[in-house]
Amino acid sequence: MLTFIGSQDGLDLANSTQVGFFPVSSSVYPLNRSAGTIEHLRQAYTTSSDITLYFFCDHRSQQKQILMRLLMSLARQLATRSVTCYQHARQLHTDKKKRDERHLNRSEYLSLVKTMLRDFARVFIVVDALDEAPDKTMIVETMKDMLEPPVSSVAQRHDLVVKIMLTSREDLGIHRSLLPMTHVRLSLENATRKDVELYVQASIVERILSRKINLRDKTLANSIKYTLMKFLQARLQLDMLSALKNDKAIRLALEKLPSGLTATYQQILASTVEHYPAQIRDIRVILQWLVCSVEVLSAARLAEAVAIFPEDDTLDFDAVSTDPEDVVEPISELVLLERHENGTTVQLNHFSVEEFLLDESMVTGPLKQLHVSLEEAHSTMAQLCLQHLSFSNFSTMNYAGAPSHRQHRVIQEEKARYSLLRYSALYWQLHLRCSSLSRDSFIRRIVPRLGWFLNAEDQPNLFRHWRAVVNQTKRCSHSPICFAIEMGLHHVVDLMLPKVLNVNHVFTDGNTCLAAAAKGNQVVIAKLLLALGADVNVPVGKKMLTPLHIAAERGYADMVTLLLSVGASPHAQSDSISTPFYRAARSGDIEAMKVLMENGSDTNASTWDNWTPLMEAVGHGHEKAIDLLLSFNANPRVRPVSNFTALGLAGRLSFESIRDKITKYLKHTDESGLESLAT
Repeated sequence: MLTFIGSQDGLDLANSTQVGFFPVSSSVYPLNRSAGTIEHLRQAYTTSSDITLYFFCDHRSQQKQILMRLLMSLARQLATRSVTCYQHARQLHTDKKKRDERHLNRSEYLSLVKTMLRDFARVFIVVDALDEAPDKTMIVETMKDMLEPPVSSVAQRHDLVVKIMLTSREDLGIHRSLLPMTHVRLSLENATRKDVELYVQASIVERILSRKINLRDKTLANSIKYTLMKFLQARLQLDMLSALKNDKAIRLALEKLPSGLTATYQQILASTVEHYPAQIRDIRVILQWLVCSVEVLSAARLAEAVAIFPEDDTLDFDAVSTDPEDVVEPISELVLLERHENGTTVQLNHFSVEEFLLDESMVTGPLKQLHVSLEEAHSTMAQLCLQHLSFSNFSTMNYAGAPSHRQHRVIQEEKARYSLLRYSALYWQLHLRCSSLSRDSFIRRIVPRLGWFLNAEDQPNLFRHWRAVVNQTKRCSHSPICFAIEMGLHHVVDLMLPKVLNVNHVFTDGNTCLAAAAKGNQVVIAKLLLALGADVNVPVGKKMLTPLHIAAERGYADMVTLLLSVGASPHAQSDSISTPFYRAARSGDIEAMKVLMENGSDTNASTWDNWTPLMEAVGHGHEKAIDLLLSFNANPRVRPVSNFTALGLAGRLSFESIRDKITKYLKHTDESGLESLAT
């Protein structure tokens, strides 16, 4: 399969910034395919502003070395092609030498490469054999970082198009690392036909001959007949055949060999149900987690998940499998295990397995007990996460006050001991939101496990424990009600809101209920709060931002429209004297800016240091916002305390298109003083 991430309408090799992921199905990695792609790109894009870069991963490289080799290779190729890029590298080397430093570190190389990229209009980067890399995720994150502007600027060069192609064997972990970018899949089936033939022949000969079975010719013919179209189907069928013990069993299996992936999956699961009838509940739980998990799962996490039963109020470690890999043994043909220093990760071995498990046709068939319903899976996972967080194991320590070294150590030890703890703390709300439970089901299934959150004052240790675990990954100072509002947990809000005596109360986290709704773009909840008397102009936090400031800065046009319709002031000022319109210019959201202008916002309202909305839009590279501002006669001649104009800022950041827009506007309106405004 070919997956191209970032395009809604299909492949677009020339115009938009994208990351492509190309999983391949072959026993021998087809390097010629990437080489052909590189050659095609070099022939198709030949201008001086185009460049094709490439890197081949090698499993022999050490984990810390491969990323450095990648960055060094890209920098070398760029410096060879461009004098400007060479000068960037030479200047950095000179600066390092002055500081008596000889070598660039990883972040310096990354910054250098990102700076060099801006010397071109179109950049194609091909990273081949990603599955061979010791740390695939690190390379994926670095490639995604290539799409971000260099640290020396606030935004990416306006006309720079970066295309990144990653090739690898099918790997769900890489797919999830690339989320939430959109993707399109195109079949590479025909291109892998020869690979499949060679693999099937070699595998069958090796497996059958090693056991001296006399049916290899028939096995070879039948397997190739049924598996040329899909390599995965071939591998699964080979696994089934090689497990048989005699010629008769193989002959019977060949007569019933499934003719497609769906039939193959059905046969695998039917065999699983037959051989593991006592473990159906565990298998169903594991499949739900593998389909709906936000992160790639460890075997230890799955082992802990299946060891928890609805009546448990503490984790019984005796019920957790001694060898975590044992829990996935019944579905071993459907999963991929990757063993690392810190344990084993588990994922479905192909996206088609997930599609099969989610298919509604399973609901009425003999395998209905293993069908995965997304809503039910999310409900089950939300229940289990909340139950885990309510275990009495976590209620003994007092987490009041500022985090201490002892608290930090205890949390670290708990996360090492309880495999599900971190995941439960971070994602229970996501699974609850995705569950779409009715109110009655929510009351019956979730509320009994949510007492520590709904009644935090009665169970403060459990609530503080949850927040302490979350705070080790991302900051969370929310009061329960504000967290529920921002996350859009409607049933939770319905239960908690009647207990709020003053809807305009400023909680210890610095939020009002309406401010939390603005942060999460929760329009429905905001309407409920407004009906209860929420004051639309109450500022919150150290920055003294109103809900309108918050919604405008995050580009939530619908929330901005709602707040303005009920009397939110478009002229409200924060502690830095910024207006909601100024904050909207920072987000670059055109619709939010238009609504604010229609409601009387001053397009030139500046902050304490005379920084204007136009300066903010320029600094963040929002070209459409700049077009809108200039069309409404925003003043590009203003000089803030930093003493450079919008035109000067565009020049400093090398935003040539933006600089041209402002120059054209100034020439059209008044040419006088144009040279001085360029600084």
